[in-house]
Amino acid sequence: MLLTLVVATVYSCSNENVDVIREYDETNTPYLTNHPLPKNPNTLRVLAIGNSYTIDGTAYLPEILDGLGIDNNCYGVYALVAASASLQYWDEVLHHNEPVKLIRRAGMLNMDVLSGSMEEVLSQPWDIIVFQQVSYLSMSYDSFYPHLHHLIDAVKRYCTNENVTLAWHMTHSYASTYVRGNGVPSFTRWQSIANATRTMVRFDGIDVIIPMGTAIENARHSALQNDTELTRDGTHLAFGVGRYIAACAWVETLFAPVYGFSVSNLTATHDLDEWEEFGIGVDSFIPGSSVAVTDDNRSLCLQCVNMASQYPYSIVNP
Repeated sequence: MLLTLVVATVYSCSNENVDVIREYDETNTPYLTNHPLPKNPNTLRVLAIGNSYTIDGTAYLPEILDGLGIDNNCYGVYALVAASASLQYWDEVLHHNEPVKLIRRAGMLNMDVLSGSMEEVLSQPWDIIVFQQVSYLSMSYDSFYPHLHHLIDAVKRYCTNENVTLAWHMTHSYASTYVRGNGVPSFTRWQSIANATRTMVRFDGIDVIIPMGTAIENARHSALQNDTELTRDGTHLAFGVGRYIAACAWVETLFAPVYGFSVSNLTATHDLDEWEEFGIGVDSFIPGSSVAVTDDNRSLCLQCVNMASQYPYSIVNP
């Protein structure tokens, strides 16, 4: 199938960003030398630090990994999440020694410390730790500093696996009609998110990128696009296709290189539960936003993910 490259270039950073960076790094060398992802480990421990977008991105991980034949006794995906939590929020939680609690997102591998201070949670043999900026700040690299550096330093100081890999969850953009989006088209907002992410890679060194935002934007340029732009409320991802694409982006970035497979071979679909179809128990929900993943649209979902993994800073129209 012919794939059309819609946009090929995202500018690396603005002059304002460069000035901020030079305040703490006159050489413009990366703050972190990242470790590569492990290869075929006996166990894999993943920690995601974020907010509701982390929940969206990891919601379908268990069924997708099961569909790919990954033994759930060999991995554990956990999350530290809080509503609208930013890098600054987690930096302050760390600094003030506030209590936190892990939630299990996928896998049956247990961690010894599930609650306590962030220092205690980080002081475990994590293989991968994923960071994310809150959606309304994810377009601005300036908002990352100095909080991302403080969190990186904490991982270096406390994590008992000296080869831990740091990863970055690129958020998706709001729907163009989202009231808090101030009328900014989703594509324009995505450009800023991709720009900030690429700047972060250049100056901070976290080079393992989960291109969830690009995969969703690819889908918005395909037959998968709908009136709610794959969201259930203008901001959070729609049940079904939206969350499926997001989880596949996580799997393709973090699990596929580790275990030597690709989500392109995934045959699992996703039938909507009643609560997903009708938004039962969901605070904000647009009726009709949920779309089941079927044999007919699965391959297009996976194409959007595959292209995002190859071209995280470009939109490809399947």
